[in-house]
Amino acid sequence: MVDVTEISVVPDVNTSLMVSKTTTEAVARMFGPVFTKNTVKYTLEFEAEKLGEKPPENIETLEGVVEYIQKNIDRYPDGVCSIVYGMAKSERVLEGYSASGSKRMAFNAVKRVMEESGMLSSLQGSTDQIFDAIVKFHELNSLLKVIPPNMFERRENGAKMIVKNCTCKDACRKLAQEDFSRIVGGKECIILINHCAAAEIITGKRCDYTLEKFDQPTCEGKIYLKE
Repeated sequence: MVDVTEISVVPDVNTSLMVSKTTTEAVARMFGPVFTKNTVKYTLEFEAEKLGEKPPENIETLEGVVEYIQKNIDRYPDGVCSIVYGMAKSERVLEGYSASGSKRMAFNAVKRVMEESGMLSSLQGSTDQIFDAIVKFHELNSLLKVIPPNMFERRENGAKMIVKNCTCKDACRKLAQEDFSRIVGGKECIILINHCAAAEIITGKRCDYTLEKFDQPTCEGKIYLKE
């Protein structure tokens, strides 16, 4: 039985942007059009700040946002951070700091994207172990070049994940500066959210996650069975 595995891949920016756009659309089906409007606004503000310019006033759609980020990839290579930040801040503004169901709604949206894409259909029920499910999911994402390099360690009823050179780190740093955290305490992590959602789909078990170390310089967290 493998207890530690490491998978390295250089994420493809365009694919990551398309996945982020699809996720935004899924969350918007829960929150309504205002979520998309706010996400566009906050994404443009973040991207423009990184570029050292004012946010463009003529962009009102997610398609326009993605085009703006793609056009400026040479100037800001981690442009996917902009839309990750935009989604997170939009959700916080709509649901507030203490809304009990907001984070689960976003989590369920990620699950919906994965389920609708069919990317995990071949893996559903293939294991009841969280560690094995996460490794299977990450191997699949390595082919798509979406998820940054990760190391996984088997834990009782779960797995530990170490994220290296995360392409979302700029967004997380900004959110941390703004004191953005989970309802149950601790910082959010888009990578842990994705892997936790995948673990639920594959194993059929309810899971949760905790980010234990942030930007030191790696990020470390665990995914485990939710009691």
